[in-house]
This record gives sequence, structure tokens and C-alpha cells, in this order.
Amino acid sequence: MIDTGRYNFAAFTAKVIERCRELWPDGEISVEGHTVTVMRPNAGETEWREIRLSIGRAYREYWASGDITDVLDKLFSMLTNPPITRAEIEQRAMIKFDHFKINQDRSRVHWPFPANPQGVIITAVLDYPGNMHFFEEEADGRQFELEKHGVSREQLWEWGMAHLRTLVATFTPQHLPFPEGPEIWVVANGSGYASAALLCPDIIDSWLPPALQGMWIAGIPDHDTLIIARPDTPPELLASAMANGRAKGLYPFDFTIYTIDKGQIVNIWGTMSEDEMQQRAKELLRTMGKPGGKREK
Repeated sequence: MIDTGRYNFAAFTAKVIERCRELWPDGEISVEGHTVTVMRPNAGETEWREIRLSIGRAYREYWASGDITDVLDKLFSMLTNPPITRAEIEQRAMIKFDHFKINQDRSRVHWPFPANPQGVIITAVLDYPGNMHFFEEEADGRQFELEKHGVSREQLWEWGMAHLRTLVATFTPQHLPFPEGPEIWVVANGSGYASAALLCPDIIDSWLPPALQGMWIAGIPDHDTLIIARPDTPPELLASAMANGRAKGLYPFDFTIYTIDKGQIVNIWGTMSEDEMQQRAKELLRTMGKPGGKREK
């Protein structure tokens, strides 16, 4: 195994906890998945009582840069974010995909994703350097935080999608051709929004040859990976690409494959089990090992 000189995720988490203890020696710190929570029951009225740090994105940035001090400074900068106002929401709102389980502990403002309602949901956040702010949603569906600032769900969606489209327009997918015709395009750029590019099918069209526009299939194996392929791509090749993206991701989704039908994103492959995906990936490895890389008839 190559020594990158980087901390693994567990060691990075320990560094985050160390910084938390320096800042809040009275805090009770807990870790669940990629979230570090600090509870301060004795905090004053103007002090933070609960601090929740989502460190997955920060770890990706650290892995890319190697500068842990800079990454931790950005991560903790959320505590100096400007006050949330209507203008701030209009300027920073972003739309993205999250695993549906994100709402199991507490509900965030979200929209269902009809193509895969039991896999992912669409959320809106305020995007800051090194951190994101989710909007809370009550059990009855009320969004008091948005209402407080005079913002409707429709406005949040409009602003967030406009910013998402601006970002996605800057993406450059990696083109990977394979023997005998199959080819895929992959976006995995560490932005945190690669999967959400699926919500911009017209921009995806602009990346592809004219014959494939509106005819592609796609997968989002994790939070920050989008895979685009020809509709006749061998299932085992898709399976391998999806399994690889999911294995590398900090926030894996499922193995659903999507396409566009009459302007709507639809599920065409269903959700495959881990065992079936692994089997299809093994089939690809056997195929690629044959002379000339030819598939069996």
C-alpha cells in the first residue's frame, strides 16, 4: 500500500475532536459516522449549546491538499459564519442529493426524489467554505427557520437550483472509452455536488456527443460521483464503475441507474444488491482478462 503521508479518517476525526476540546473544554463530545457533536449544557445565552460538525467534506479537502491546519480552520469557521438573513440565503443556497437516512435523527428541509424515494432525497443548504448549513423542518412540515427570514420553499429551490446550475456548468467530466465501443463519463471533483449534476440533464447533454443527448443512462454511487454511460453499456461495466465509485466515496448511495424519459429522471435499472453488483463486477474482470478483451457471446 502506498504511504500518502495523510491521516486516515479515524486519525483525522481525532484531530477534529482535539480542536473541539481546545475550544470547548466543558463540552461533551460524541461521534456518529461523519458527524462530530459537541453539547454544552452550561453555555451562556449568547454561546453555542450544540455544535454539529459534518467532517466528511473537510476530510476530502484535507486528502486533496494535505494541509490539515488550513482544513480545520475552514471547518471551524462555521462558528463565525455571517448571520443568516434573506439576502444570505439568496446568495448561498444550493441544492444537492443526500441519503434519505440523513433525516432519521432530525428532519431537514427536503424534497422527495421520485425516481428513487427510498434511496436519496434532495436537500437545500447554505454553502460556506468548509461547511454547510441545513434548514430545520418540523415534524408537521413547517419550516420556521425559512419563515423567520421570509423565504418560501419555492424561493429556496429557485435560488439553490440557479446556483447549482452555475456550478455544474463548470464541471468537466473524465471520458473513459473501453474496447469494442463502451464508454463512460465520470464527474468526481470533490465539490460535494457532483451527484446533484443529475438534476441538470441539459448540461449533461452538453458534455456528450449529439447522438447521445437525451439518450444516456447515469448512476450516482456516492455523494460526489456522477457516472454517465451509453444506454447499451454492458451491465457488468456499469456495475464495476458503480462499485468503484461507491467504494471510494465517503457518502455512498445505492446502485440505482437512471435515465431521462419525457424530460423526467426515471429509474430504469432498479436498486441492485451488493452481491449482484459484485458478481457483475467479477464478470467484467473475467471478460477483460480474455485475449483481446472480448466479451463472451
